[in-house]
Amino acid sequence: MRRCIALVAAALLPACVSLGGGEDPLDTRLADVEARLARLERVAGGPAMLELSQRVDALESELRRLRGQAEVLENGGEALRRQQRDLYGDLERRLAALEARPGSAAASGAGTGTGAAVVAAPAGGSRPAP
Repeated sequence: MRRCIALVAAALLPACVSLGGGEDPLDTRLADVEARLARLERVAGGPAMLELSQRVDALESELRRLRGQAEVLENGGEALRRQQRDLYGDLERRLAALEARPGSAAASGAGTGTGAAVVAAPAGGSRPAP
C-alpha cells in the first residue's frame, strides 16, 4: 500500500511542477529581492557610507574627549569640596582654640566693641597647600 502511494506521488509530482505554464512567481520575487539587495550594496559601498563612517568616528572621538573633560571636572569639584571641608575644619579649630584661651576677649565676654578678632595664620604661610 505504501509503495502504491509513493508511486502515485512520484508520477504526479512532475505534472504539478509543469502545470504552472510559465515562470514561477517565487523565482520572480527572488530575482527582484536579489536585484534590490545588489543596488543597496552598491549604494552602501559608495561615498555616502564612507562619509557616514567618518562622521561616526568623529562623534565617537568627541564623546571620548567630553567624557574625559567631565571626569576632570568631577575630580576638580571633589578636590574643591575636600579643600573647603579642610578649611572649615581648620577655622573651627582656630575659633575653638581662641575661645578656650584664658584672658581672651571672647572668653571674658569683654570686647573692644568692633567685633573684630585677630586670628594667627598657620605656620608655613597664609594659604593651605592644595
